[in-house]
Amino acid sequence: MTPPAGENTHPCLDTTLSLNNQNNTDDWLLLDSNNGFIRLYDPNDTSPSLYSRSKLVPCSMRTTIEQICSRLNNDLDPGTWYVQYHGDRIRHLRPDERPLFIQHDYLLSIGYSSVQRLQQEGDKHDLGYLIRFLSGKIKTRKF
Repeated sequence: MTPPAGENTHPCLDTTLSLNNQNNTDDWLLLDSNNGFIRLYDPNDTSPSLYSRSKLVPCSMRTTIEQICSRLNNDLDPGTWYVQYHGDRIRHLRPDERPLFIQHDYLLSIGYSSVQRLQQEGDKHDLGYLIRFLSGKIKTRKF
C-alpha cells in the first residue's frame, strides 16, 4: 500500500474540539475517507487503566508525526515516537512518518478490508493490544 497522493499539509482535526461527543468523531470520519484516529500512549505511564493511558488523536493518512506534535501544542518530541505491535516488537518512527497510514497498512495486512471499519478502529481502546503508538523516552528494563 502506498501513501495517498497530495500535500503533506492536510490538517488534522482541531484538537480543541471535544472528541468525547460521538457526533464529533463521526463527523470527522465522514469529512474524508482518509481521516481516522490513532491512540497515543505514554510508554512510562503505569496507571492501571488502559483507557486513561491513551490520547485519541484525529489525523489523516497524510498527517505526519511532526504535524501531530505541532497541533497538540505540547512538549511531545517528534523524535521519540514508536509503534508497538502485539505488545511486543517496537520500532522507532521518524518525524516524517504517517501513523494513521502505518495503522491502516497493518490492519489491511491482518485482513481488515472495509474503509469504514479501518476508520473506526482507531477510536477503539482494544486496538492497543494489536498496534499502539508511543511517544516519550522508553525506559529499558534490566533483568
